[in-house]
Amino acid sequence: MKNSKDIKKKESALSEEDKKNLQTVIEDIKFILDKAKIDEELLRKLTNINSTLSILKENYTWRIFRALKQNHMLD
Repeated sequence: MKNSKDIKKKESALSEEDKKNLQTVIEDIKFILDKAKIDEELLRKLTNINSTLSILKENYTWRIFRALKQNHMLD
């Protein structure tokens, strides 16, 4: 049986895919900050940022639920 320390480490670790997605979000935010006008491209980037962060949040929420269903205490 896994101990709670191992489970916390596994459930809280950022995957390589998550890191790539967050890097893309950072680049999109920098683009938005440098952009002088609001246009369709900016709106598309904002929508992508919102979607990416929502998916990331949802994935990590489910990770915590799965760990809790295994009856482990998480901080």
